[in-house]
Amino acid sequence: RLQGDYHLARCTLDAVLALQPGSADAWVEAGFVDAALGDSVSARQSFLRALGIAPDYDDAKLGLAVLAYRAGDLNEAQAWLERISPARAEQEDVAEVRRAVVAAHESDVVWRLDAYATYSDLTNDLAPWRGAGLALS
Repeated sequence: RLQGDYHLARCTLDAVLALQPGSADAWVEAGFVDAALGDSVSARQSFLRALGIAPDYDDAKLGLAVLAYRAGDLNEAQAWLERISPARAEQEDVAEVRRAVVAAHESDVVWRLDAYATYSDLTNDLAPWRGAGLALS
């Protein structure tokens, strides 16, 4: 996932989750992969599943805050940020989301356009997979 190969990450995580459905780490990673692929519904479900397994998992809360921010729900984003433990709240990735939420709250109008395009060259004579999407909030 961190190398940007979201489709490979998704396939790997599907295999891990099939073997270890109780892995909160795998669910969080799946949430971030789905978010990167533009599937906010699946991402949200994955983060919530992780919290069902590990209720104090701050990265799942951060993922939910990011999804809420992207959807324009600043109050929900702030609520998820407030649930993050104080020690984790000081780290840069959390602070960056917090700054974005605060800046959006201070603005009169918030518009956001997200666009993505993906391409995956598959093996075993399978056709390439392509996808694209736009989200306006």
